[in-house]
Amino acid sequence: MKYLSTIVILLLYGCNYAYAQAWLTPIYQTEYSFQEAKASFQQEWDGKSYQKSKGFKQYSRWARFMEERVDENGMLAPDKLWKEVNKYKANHDIKTSGSGGEKSVVGEWEFIGPYHVSDAGDEPGGMGRINCLEIHPVDHDIMYAGTPSGGLWRTTNGGIDWEPLTDNLPIIGVSDVKVAPSDPSVMYMATGDCDGGHTYTIGMMRSDDAGETWTPAGLDPSTGLGGNPIDEIAIHPYDDKIVIAATGVGLFKTTNGGTSWSLVTGMGWFRDVKYKLDDPNVLFATGYEFTLGTHTKFYRSENGGNDWYPIQTGIPTNEAGRMVVALTPDDPDYVYVLAAEYGGGGFLGLYRSTNGGNSFAQMADSPELVSGQSAYNLALCVSPTNKSELYAGGVSLFKSTDEGATWEQTIGLSGMSNYVHVDIHDLDFYPESTGTLFASSDGGLYKSTNNGVSWKDLSDGLHITQFYSMDLFVNNPSVLLGGTQDNGLLNRTTPLEWGNTFNSDVVSCEISPTHSDSIFVVTNGGSVWRQSAMGYENVLNPYNTGIWEASAWDAPFIMHPHNSNKILIGYQSIWKSDDHGDSWNNISGLLTSTVITAMDVAPSQPDEHIYASDGTHFFKTNNGGISWVTIDLYMIDGYVTDIEVSSDNPYDLLMSTGQGKVYSSLNGGDTWTDISGDLPAISANAVMAQPGPEQRVYVAMDVGVYYRDVFTPNWQPFFDNLPNVMVYDLEINPCEGKLYAATFGRGIWSTDIEGQLLNGVSYSIDVNLEGCFDNSSGFMENILDEYDLIPLSQPYSESPWYYDGEEYVNSIPNNVVDWVLLELRSQSDADQLIATKAAFLKQDGSIVEPDGSTDPLFCGIDPVQSYYIVVRHRNHMAIMSDIAKFPGSHIDLTDAANVFGGFDQVSYLGFMNYAMKAGDIDANGVITVDDFNVYAAESAIINDYLSGDCNMDRTVTVTDLNMYKNNASSIAIPQVRYD
Repeated sequence: MKYLSTIVILLLYGCNYAYAQAWLTPIYQTEYSFQEAKASFQQEWDGKSYQKSKGFKQYSRWARFMEERVDENGMLAPDKLWKEVNKYKANHDIKTSGSGGEKSVVGEWEFIGPYHVSDAGDEPGGMGRINCLEIHPVDHDIMYAGTPSGGLWRTTNGGIDWEPLTDNLPIIGVSDVKVAPSDPSVMYMATGDCDGGHTYTIGMMRSDDAGETWTPAGLDPSTGLGGNPIDEIAIHPYDDKIVIAATGVGLFKTTNGGTSWSLVTGMGWFRDVKYKLDDPNVLFATGYEFTLGTHTKFYRSENGGNDWYPIQTGIPTNEAGRMVVALTPDDPDYVYVLAAEYGGGGFLGLYRSTNGGNSFAQMADSPELVSGQSAYNLALCVSPTNKSELYAGGVSLFKSTDEGATWEQTIGLSGMSNYVHVDIHDLDFYPESTGTLFASSDGGLYKSTNNGVSWKDLSDGLHITQFYSMDLFVNNPSVLLGGTQDNGLLNRTTPLEWGNTFNSDVVSCEISPTHSDSIFVVTNGGSVWRQSAMGYENVLNPYNTGIWEASAWDAPFIMHPHNSNKILIGYQSIWKSDDHGDSWNNISGLLTSTVITAMDVAPSQPDEHIYASDGTHFFKTNNGGISWVTIDLYMIDGYVTDIEVSSDNPYDLLMSTGQGKVYSSLNGGDTWTDISGDLPAISANAVMAQPGPEQRVYVAMDVGVYYRDVFTPNWQPFFDNLPNVMVYDLEINPCEGKLYAATFGRGIWSTDIEGQLLNGVSYSIDVNLEGCFDNSSGFMENILDEYDLIPLSQPYSESPWYYDGEEYVNSIPNNVVDWVLLELRSQSDADQLIATKAAFLKQDGSIVEPDGSTDPLFCGIDPVQSYYIVVRHRNHMAIMSDIAKFPGSHIDLTDAANVFGGFDQVSYLGFMNYAMKAGDIDANGVITVDDFNVYAAESAIINDYLSGDCNMDRTVTVTDLNMYKNNASSIAIPQVRYD
């Protein structure tokens, strides 16, 4: 068996987990495969419950990333992606595009978002993780932000605007970046992601033009560094060719700008290195050498980094895990060290030296500054003008004004002026500045100009969000959700505005195909949450509901394509709910001794055909779980990452693997055919089939999206303008004719696609509904929002009236007086909603698409079924067809004979007590049971028109009522009365 040596094992891909956790110490001193490393972790945690901030979550993230990508011997070549992508580009003559991505045969991708994530409200916002910040030594408005998988970014105006600098590199993780003090055009960049281990590395890169272009500068996997991380870079203050690098195997030094490097310590892992501010012969470093033990020590060099020795006085030599160093120009002899515990990862102590690092004294060992996850993030800085003022970052941010003797927490909750997203990775002051401080966190970059009293989020324009998954609402293109790494569930509320409605690592999210306000999210470890009027409620947790099954980091979760009450999740068994998550049943029995990692249902027969995999086995049922078949995937190359079932044939399947393979089966998975062709040998993370005779298939990989169909039997690159980034999820919106890609580090992108899409059905509808429109013109006012768009919804919050179907247009067609919400309901059960969409009401009573061009079109609907049609006004008055109508029908709801109940005006639908209420009768701004009671009591005597939100201020008041009265008295158009 091959083994991962010390220079390849966890140190690169999961360096944070092993280092400060005693249970993984042996991995540094022996040679282990990934499987053996995983077994070591499981042995240590056997019988122990999950503990927040103790490394469990961080290890699980790393293990999931590694498991899909290692080969059969547990090996992952660190530079594999670099080599494979360059080979693929050379073979396909791919040219660099002008906008930063790669030039492909087809596919013109554009960034969708997030552009901005609000930090207001109960849940914290966040754009994404930043590992490090580097401030230009001369022009402080120029700063560089290094991200774990979104590359290197630059601002030239102090964080107002940002631009990516590394989109053309087939690796875009950055652990550290430094600008040469002697020549700011020279920069060095450490590739990879030491804090998270979620990307690849090619070692050190160098730029001689301020980051515009980059060339390899050694310490790549072919050198003595192997695949280990570069944690910190220190550039000589007077010579940009002399560089010291703290790495996973020791301290390296170059004197020729990276052409060659020498190892200047014994084997060991070093996390920090810095030059003494007034003497370039003196350097400080933190790390350990195997020959001196496995605990972190503070090291000092007096000959420019050629020789190093540990300091023994006043600072731990055998108890510490991670240590970070902070210096200040206010007194170059002051050296501060923040140390974490070796085993638990919590706060060990703050140490101060006043003699240039020759000896130390402990200043504090409380309060808990680190919160147990120092292996993942730890930061310390000192004011450049006040040596007594320190800031320490762990999960939260703390401040000391007495040289570290006492500390206070300085950041507040989301929405407060002193809010900073949790998990601080770097802290930096403006050089020679008083009070201007930056915090790099899991949620982005924050700036304080008053010594940490208040903060401003500078992350707008940093397109760095790490998405695990996304979901669309096909009949409302503006509704878009994404599950992210440590930034929760992000939802698009306007084309440019995103909000956060759920905190944590959200690995999966599903929107009901019929209710855009009905949302489920799955967090790391398989916990299922359901949106409710009170927020989100936990409806399933494999560790506390009696299930007690292991779960993948990103447990596969599926919602029935036609009935949101039916949902599935895979642990070691497959569990199903038929009542919207209220109760759950095991429908498979124990399928695997590991965990289910991929799952899908047949859209044409979702109650019968279910397919799943644990990475190396394939499980299937064709009778809804009554019986299951297990197939050993010994013939498959790689770990299964995704399963896709054809929309019209339950036996037509696709499957992708972590070795860059795509397989096809035409018999429900009994046998598989390799259709990978010349795809690059990098992880294929998701596969998506586009319905239609073209039989087009898309695959999302660690770099790029590719497609093939009946006209292109070979795979074609499909990533014009898409940065070189891991693509984790794909979705098609047939209404728009667009393909969406969720990337792990560069947000969400979309591109137009060709070919026949899902079925669409249309109806021609006439109705008597009064509109809210300008009294002088007789038409709806062209009221634009801040993005010059018109929002087409009124999101009432009172269930079951709530709908959040946000569509947007940039102009109002002629003769339009208002908008309405259309609903398709099941022929067999009118209470079952099939689809919704916004549409325009014209002055003549007809209803059209928001662009005014055609009859309203519903996408993804079975064209051979008939549906009840409901037209719902913004004030929630509604009218429904008397019978279910086939697509293409003309429905004249102005004729009482065609209306359910026989009334062409509003009346009560007895079995659907939410459908035909008159609206907000008591004008308190919400639809409640009180309105029902008023309607029932006063319907015989009230003969007025009811008010909706005519002026679009999201409340219903007498102003809206007057608009209705005025319009009704002055303009002769069809009107609705409730009496």
